Amino acid sequence: MHHRTETPAARPSDAERPAWLTGPCPDWCSSLHNASDHPEDRHHDGANESVELTTMDFVDYGAPGRPNYRPQVALMDLVQGYREVEPRVCVVEGSDRFVFYLPLAEAEEFAGHLLRLVAEARGETTPE
Repeated sequence: MHHRTETPAARPSDAERPAWLTGPCPDWCSSLHNASDHPEDRHHDGANESVELTTMDFVDYGAPGRPNYRPQVALMDLVQGYREVEPRVCVVEGSDRFVFYLPLAEAEEFAGHLLRLVAEARGETTPE
């Protein structure tokens, strides 16, 4: 899973920017970039959003004999490799059992379908 922070990172000046980072960070980036970043860590990350999945089986995070059940969580954030032209929406199940990346057009289509299904279930629209 990608490193996430909740507060925006300080924007490095042109002189402080690592050589591999050829332009300024997008406004939504909360990553701290260093010249020594491993190539796999050279990306922009946004603050994450999460949803507790309370109808899914809870996960035991406790020690043996001391259960501590908590709901599974779906996490979403923006991620963009330093050579990529646009960000993708990353959706991760909290224990990393599934991860998928959606280009912005696919994320928008997915969100539209999801909202339409919710509206139909609530009787707010008629099925197509």
